[in-house]
Amino acid sequence: MKGKRGPASHEFGSAPTTIMEPPQVVLPDDQLFSRRALRLRELMVMVPALDEFLDFMARLAQAQHQVLSGREPSWRPAPDAFDQALEHRMPPLGFRALRRDLDWQGDLRSILDALALHVGERQRPLLQALRDANADALQAIAEDVLEQRAGSADTRGLMPLVAAALQVAWVR
Repeated sequence: MKGKRGPASHEFGSAPTTIMEPPQVVLPDDQLFSRRALRLRELMVMVPALDEFLDFMARLAQAQHQVLSGREPSWRPAPDAFDQALEHRMPPLGFRALRRDLDWQGDLRSILDALALHVGERQRPLLQALRDANADALQAIAEDVLEQRAGSADTRGLMPLVAAALQVAWVR
């Protein structure tokens, strides 16, 4: 039974006093990255001191949009996967399976291709380092991103681009 009482306050903050409805899941739409690119371009005008950084980030978001729109998913769950997961009280999409089954490295290569003509000299070595990295090295960087670790001094600059590819794969 749902009550109408408000949250109970105590020295640690407040807590709900009734059973709450779970929050709605809002799935991203296919314009997520293009809207982000537009917003970053608007910020370039508002914050001139960061215009080079914001320009790169806007180009990265636009590349994400291009890859999301242009590449087919490398993996799809089986048609009955959600029913089976619910029947066995498992999450419908487990993050471990997503880490293993999605071709985020293909998305990364596509992002690098989309950025290649639009980056400055400062970013070119980052793109080249990612192109030269083998699958295991890329996976190690992805694990650092997903586990929220700082990464090594050598990989720290590569992590945002790997994170961008993971975002595309997971949004898809």
